[in-house]
Amino acid sequence: IQDQTSPNLAHIPTTNLATYSEDFSQWTLGPNTEFVSSNNLSPTGALDAYKYKSITTTGNTFVMKNIGGVSNNTAYTWSVYLRADNPSSITTGTLCQLNMTGGGQNASINVSELTTEWKRFSVTATSGVSSTAQCFLATDWDVSAEIEFWGAQLEAQGQATAYLKSDGIAAVRKAT
Repeated sequence: IQDQTSPNLAHIPTTNLATYSEDFSQWTLGPNTEFVSSNNLSPTGALDAYKYKSITTTGNTFVMKNIGGVSNNTAYTWSVYLRADNPSSITTGTLCQLNMTGGGQNASINVSELTTEWKRFSVTATSGVSSTAQCFLATDWDVSAEIEFWGAQLEAQGQATAYLKSDGIAAVRKAT
């Protein structure tokens, strides 16, 4: 798998604020997004990746999670593993989008970066007020196109560290 983080970052203490980091059935789907069965292995080699399909050309295609407790004037990094069986069919939309509600910066990566291999994407944005982060896995991609997701992470720091799984509550990695 491709990972944009350095192996040296595995020892850095962090908290993954993205609850259900591997269970995307717990995330919010846009009204024009549907779950489809995935027969592909996740980056860990297990059959636990999620695949979503855009079902219309009118927008509102997304997979997202609102994460509260965002502190004022703090850098947050949002990261997720993504892939597609046919990335060249996806020409519009964004991947790995982070929006700070109530002000601050927003950041996203264009779909042109998507490949057939699992790749970890990350973006960093700074909050403007204590509020909520909206973590989008993808937005408004092409009709009938499918994107796979695995391993979501939101951290209160300026760069992505090694992936840390969370199951319903924020996961904490202590300093080593």
